[in-house]
Amino acid sequence: DFGSQVAAFSPARLVLAPAWGVETTWDRMIEDLASRIPGEAVLVGHSLGGWPAATLAARARTRAAALVLIDVTLPLPAERRARYEATMAPLLAARAAGDASRVRQGMLDWMRPIFGDYFAEGEDARVREQVVARLETADLDRALRTMEAALAAPVEEALRSLAVPVGAIFPEHPRADVDLFRAARPDARILRVAGAGHFLHRTSPGAVEACLRTLLSEFDQTR
Repeated sequence: DFGSQVAAFSPARLVLAPAWGVETTWDRMIEDLASRIPGEAVLVGHSLGGWPAATLAARARTRAAALVLIDVTLPLPAERRARYEATMAPLLAARAAGDASRVRQGMLDWMRPIFGDYFAEGEDARVREQVVARLETADLDRALRTMEAALAAPVEEALRSLAVPVGAIFPEHPRADVDLFRAARPDARILRVAGAGHFLHRTSPGAVEACLRTLLSEFDQTR
């Protein structure tokens, strides 16, 4: 999904872009990336992918140089966490009972309206169709396990404890949780992308690339 950004940076930098998806498990995200990082690295994470990126950046052995989060909800508000856990409880029970069809339908019922709110007016309809189609074919049982593990991980503490430069790219969209993030990391450099929604790297790739270039340049100047 970050093809254009990877192409733009790969001539000058080593770019590691594991093929993760909504069905990738939390443990695999952490261990896979930890095993791939050869030295100091700028970690970039979008959405839920920002959670393992922040976790890795806080690990001393990862030797992260900086962290960039793209439209991530961190910290997660207590009310939203409680709502997520309440929604997940019957799905986790269904999974324990071996009722895969109930898990899948419950996840679809939960995710479809959320994904619908992730787009800004006027954004590329083809991208929306692709995102929804991917949701329909994803391994949603694994997605449930990933979200369960993510909610149990001390990600907020990791974000607040980071001693490396932190940047963030948010869309200028009503649902973007910019204020929450700014309160947790008042030192972070925050850039905004106009006319975009949650999947801004797909619908506004040029703008996201420009933001990444700006942040990387600023990080380089502080080293």
